Amino acid sequence: MDGWFTLPLSVPNYLAGLVGTGTLADDAPEVTATLADASARVERLLAVGGTHRPVWFHRRLGEVLYADCGVSRSEAGLRHGLEQVRALREEFWADVKIIGGPERLNQELEKALRVADFLELAEVMILDALDRRESAGAHFREEYATAEGEAKRDDADWCTVSAWLTDASGRHTRRSEPLAFSLVPMQVRDYR
Repeated sequence: MDGWFTLPLSVPNYLAGLVGTGTLADDAPEVTATLADASARVERLLAVGGTHRPVWFHRRLGEVLYADCGVSRSEAGLRHGLEQVRALREEFWADVKIIGGPERLNQELEKALRVADFLELAEVMILDALDRRESAGAHFREEYATAEGEAKRDDADWCTVSAWLTDASGRHTRRSEPLAFSLVPMQVRDYR
């Protein structure tokens, strides 16, 4: 949800340095490589010819995330969810059914492309939740609670912002930067 608020400010700021520069030529290596990658992905999806439409996979993914990577989480549930997401992604690429082709607007194809993205994002979300060994924000890790059952933060190790990188082989690596608060001191919420 934070992206809803931060992206409208951060993306223009990031792109501001490009104001006044021209666009890449249609035959620039970056353009041709990106178009080839996108075309190959579309062709791969259309070639599957499976039995379940993208919305079917989307619903199943939502059920897995709700059950295993929701507000209250445990290491066992997250590991189960990770297995489920990986199996669902394999099933998606072996059994997705897309009606229509790429020659005109095809919302079924668009949905399939988004679901493929969601499956990758879900894996990273679960990996991030497994990696973060504390209860933070609205996410409660059952293993990291006070004796009274309240969320237990670990600011010494987790006062950071993280971004995950995925390499060409699909391996995920977390990068993090420390956060510093000077105007408002950090404090633990108490819901009692």
